[in-house]
Amino acid sequence: MSRVEEDKLIETEQNDLLGYRTELKADDFAMLIYEVLLRTGVTLDIPFKVVSAGNYPVALCDRRCYCVTEGLTQKIMNAIVAQYGQEFDTLYYLSDCPALSTSHTELEAAIKLAGEDRQVEVLSFY
Repeated sequence: MSRVEEDKLIETEQNDLLGYRTELKADDFAMLIYEVLLRTGVTLDIPFKVVSAGNYPVALCDRRCYCVTEGLTQKIMNAIVAQYGQEFDTLYYLSDCPALSTSHTELEAAIKLAGEDRQVEVLSFY
């Protein structure tokens, strides 16, 4: 940001800051998944598949499950675990993904119920 943009942002009212928020829609999935895979150490020569739990897209790769779009709820997480729980040991999700009504604790609890040895990683790239 330029100094002028920084000064403008400092003077911005709290409600106006919502305009700077990035919403992670299902349409952004293809764009985001490659960046997330690379940032978590997966090289692009490792195959992955895109599946869905309801209408929520997830990627499965190398015993990992990736959630990168907004609207993630405990109900969706339960569906992911029920449908694909045998295919992953670690769940990665972007910190912006949970629905407003869903806490990180609820998502982690849904994964832990599938097996105590499962790991949950919250990704924040900013």
